[in-house]
Amino acid sequence: MQKLKIALIICLCLAVLGCDKIQDALKTNEHKNEIKNKFAQSQELQDLGNNTAAIANFKKIEADPAATNQQKASALRYISLSYYEAGDYQSSGEYAAKAAAYYPVNSYFYLVNMADADLMQGRVPSARDRLEQAVKIDPHQLSANNVLGLLYMGDNGKQYTDFKKALEFNQAAFDIAPGRVTQIVLVRNLIKLEQYSKAKINLDELKLKYPNDARLRSLQSELDTAKTVSKNHQ
Repeated sequence: MQKLKIALIICLCLAVLGCDKIQDALKTNEHKNEIKNKFAQSQELQDLGNNTAAIANFKKIEADPAATNQQKASALRYISLSYYEAGDYQSSGEYAAKAAAYYPVNSYFYLVNMADADLMQGRVPSARDRLEQAVKIDPHQLSANNVLGLLYMGDNGKQYTDFKKALEFNQAAFDIAPGRVTQIVLVRNLIKLEQYSKAKINLDELKLKYPNDARLRSLQSELDTAKTVSKNHQ
C-alpha cells in the first residue's frame, strides 16, 4: 500500500512537471510570435516614415533575450536606416556597425552594414567597394541595391553622382521591395533623368497610398519645377 502511494505521488509530480513544461513551451512560442508581429509592425512604421516609433520598437526587439541573432541584427539595421532617414547620421553609423558584428566577415550582410558605417564616417569609396562586392554576392537582395542607388544619387557627395547608374540600383531596389521609401527614391531618380512621365506615374501611386505625406508634396513641387525649367529650355 505504501509503495502504491509513493508511485501515485511520483506519477502526480511527473504529470505536474510535464504540464509545467508544456505551459513553458506554449509561453515561449507565444512570445516568439509576439516578436515576429512586433517586427512586422515596426517595419510598417519605418516604411510610413514614423522613425521615432520604429526605432523604439526595434530597440525593444534587439534587447529581448528571446529574439534570435538574425532578428537582433535585422532590428539593428532597421534602427540604422531609421536614424538615417531622420538625419541622425552618427547614430545610423553606430547601429550599422553593431548589426555587422552579427555576420561572418565579408558575407553579404556584413559588407552592407559595414558600408553603412563607412558612409556615416565619410569613407565613401570604401563603402562603394563593399556594396558593389555585396551586389556581386547576391544581386537580388534589397540592401546593397538601395544604398548604392542613394550613393549614386549624390546623397553622400556630389562627386559620386551618376543618375544612370543610380537608376539601375534604385529600380532593382523597388522591384525587390516595393514600398514608400524605395518608390520615393525612384521618383527622385526619374526626375533627375528628366523621365517626367514615369516619375508622375510613380508619384501618383504614392499620393493615393499616402495622401497626407509631406515628403510627397515636396516631390510634387520638385517635379513641377523640373518640368517647367525643362520646357523653358526647349
